[in-house]
Amino acid sequence: MKGGVVLLGTSEGLYEYDGTHLTVIPLESEPTLQVYRTLEDASGRLWVGTERGVYLRQTREWVNFSRQQGWPESPVLALLEDSKGRVWFGGENGLWKLEGKKAEPVRFEKGWKGRAVLSLVEDGAGRLWCATREDGILLWEDGKFQQWTTRQGLLDNALLSLFKDSKQHIWIAYQNGGASRWEASDAKFHPVPGLGQRTVRCFAEDAFGQLWLGTDDGLLLFRPGEFELETHATEALGSEPIFSVMKDARGRLWVGRGKNGAGFVEGGRFHDILEGTPFARAVIRNIFEDSKGNIWLASEDTGLALYTPEGKLVTFTPKEGLPHPNVTGLGEDREGHIWAGTWGSGLVRLSPAPDNPKGYSIERVYRSAKFPDRLIQTLVIDAQNRLWVATRRHGVVLVENGITAAVFDRKQGLPSDNARDLYLTPEGRLWVATDRGVAFLSIQAPTPKPQRLSLRGSGNLFALLQDPAGALWLASTDRLERLEVTADGEVTDRRVFQSSEGFPGVTTSPNTAFLDADGAPWFGTESGLVRVRRRASEAPIAPPTVRLAAWEAIVPGPEPDSVFTLLPFGVQEAGFQVPPGTQRLRLHFETAAPVGSQPVLRWKMEGIQDEWSAALSGAVLELLDLKKGNYELEVQAGDGRQWGATRAVRFEIKGKPLELGLNDKLLSLLGLLVLVLLFYGVYRQMRKNAEEKVQTLEIENYLLSLEKKSLQLHLPASFLKETLSSLSTLARQGNTSRLCEFQEKLAGFLQNLSLQAREELLTLETEIESLTQFLELAQLNHRQSFDYQIGFG
Repeated sequence: MKGGVVLLGTSEGLYEYDGTHLTVIPLESEPTLQVYRTLEDASGRLWVGTERGVYLRQTREWVNFSRQQGWPESPVLALLEDSKGRVWFGGENGLWKLEGKKAEPVRFEKGWKGRAVLSLVEDGAGRLWCATREDGILLWEDGKFQQWTTRQGLLDNALLSLFKDSKQHIWIAYQNGGASRWEASDAKFHPVPGLGQRTVRCFAEDAFGQLWLGTDDGLLLFRPGEFELETHATEALGSEPIFSVMKDARGRLWVGRGKNGAGFVEGGRFHDILEGTPFARAVIRNIFEDSKGNIWLASEDTGLALYTPEGKLVTFTPKEGLPHPNVTGLGEDREGHIWAGTWGSGLVRLSPAPDNPKGYSIERVYRSAKFPDRLIQTLVIDAQNRLWVATRRHGVVLVENGITAAVFDRKQGLPSDNARDLYLTPEGRLWVATDRGVAFLSIQAPTPKPQRLSLRGSGNLFALLQDPAGALWLASTDRLERLEVTADGEVTDRRVFQSSEGFPGVTTSPNTAFLDADGAPWFGTESGLVRVRRRASEAPIAPPTVRLAAWEAIVPGPEPDSVFTLLPFGVQEAGFQVPPGTQRLRLHFETAAPVGSQPVLRWKMEGIQDEWSAALSGAVLELLDLKKGNYELEVQAGDGRQWGATRAVRFEIKGKPLELGLNDKLLSLLGLLVLVLLFYGVYRQMRKNAEEKVQTLEIENYLLSLEKKSLQLHLPASFLKETLSSLSTLARQGNTSRLCEFQEKLAGFLQNLSLQAREELLTLETEIESLTQFLELAQLNHRQSFDYQIGFG
């Protein structure tokens, strides 16, 4: 509203907030009506859509406008004033308009069964958009309607709300979840990525042009075009399901294509290394490169294959001593042993054996390691040479020195005992994907404890990884999620990509993700390879801004580094003067930047810092040893992506730097000494008189007189502090005339106090004289900012 007042429509009525107080506004005699919308039109009229029609405030009274017009007193859910000054009302019973003084219903076409209008916007062409409950969008133009439904690109015909942003985009929210954006440039509806099936209740645009979405899961910030999913269904790979993927040290892309072979892509061609072997139709679920450049391929039904750098294929099958044909996880320890997890026989270790024709000997370590589970999903080996194994029924198992050292399952905090994939970060954080969510362990801790992320709808995970920016990617059979997680496990950002946004879903294998040289995540899916690419925003985000909020001059004073804030908030950047004697100048800045970014500052000043300084994380800049003269400081705020406009701050250093002289120090000490002697004399007189009066009544009367005396001679501490500070300031400024006047009045005042301390009774004339001297000193302290008059009633 005009005047800075905010109206709040709630389920319990209408409220007004003025920045301090919240006041209920009764509509007629109904203070608790459900309020859906409010609108202040160009003429200042206030409209309120409620469960009983629309209310209008006329002068200071509220009237039910629907009742006045003979309209049904049914819920009014949408209000809009268009560019021609017409007011539109949408609700459960259709659409009405007020043009001038004529109010009338707007008739729909037959067959539009929904009729309920939930939201209204006007686009850049002057067309009225009506969001309906069942009939999609009804577009009103030149007195006629046309209908847009899923045939024109809507995700659903059941709409919830509409919003027009500053770029003239129209945003559409759906009752069954998700949102779209309509762009006039191509006249198409574009699904909003990252929402999944979350329901958007409202939209809002901030001062930086960023769009905020209010959802059932909280407030979301939409950053357009930040990520793009690319499906790599090339001739080399086709669009077949990918069960495993890996990039080797030579940059070759290795893939396992189900029963259609496995191999690498090079020169635009797929080289199937298993063709003509017993593994030709095997489903390869894991591909691993060891320190010697050997490529290991784990199948789900045939065993283990080794492809050497020379192009030789070596197989390990149950006939050749492998305990189980279904091999899942693979890893290499410091000694060069290859560890393999199987789906039925637990852990297997392959040790280098030069005398063995295959180069490795096979050892089943299920029993010797006291391993609790025969069904292994995958494994990783950390920098301490420890094995972390994801199992089907016992969560994550830690194997150290060949022996089971710990088990981390649901009892210890995992979302489920079914651990499907593991990802170990360089910082020592082990991410665990389960069929019921995700958790992590800080493996460097003396006693690691699983910490579960609080996520709704993130279950049935099969693959995960963390990109160089620290974001966590989770893949399942129906979605891809990107999470930003703090060190203590709080999710600060979450985006969901589903099939409608180009993600087909991963295959049911934990080894279908990797990072390329650019740090981009890749996933093997049911329809080939998918790469996540970060791209530039479709529209630039407004740069951060900076302004000078306050400055402080640090000058010598009665105490070291005395601080005098000479100009508080609201300073004029066009120019200000810094007093003489300033040793350091502190400049306090205020910055504003888009949410999610941390603003920093940089500055330069001719003769002091000729080039832009390094980025400053704080908002305070301190300048030292400035000489007399005029200065212009240039400052910018940045957010990591861009620097904002340059802000100039001009100031002048007045006079020569002065040092605190001997006279100032002596003056301060003299004042303190006089006050100490004064109070000591009063104390001695009080004690002497009290000892001489021995009678109870006389003592009581005398104590009463002493109490009166103490009130008469009371000198506030704040007055003393202000007086000494004023004397010191006048001395530094060289204002001798005012300094002498101040000293003369102070000396007279202290002398009167000393004389009064000797008297038991004071005349009215004496008290008036002391009061006058006190007020004159107070006037000097406060630079004649008040007047006074002493009178008697």
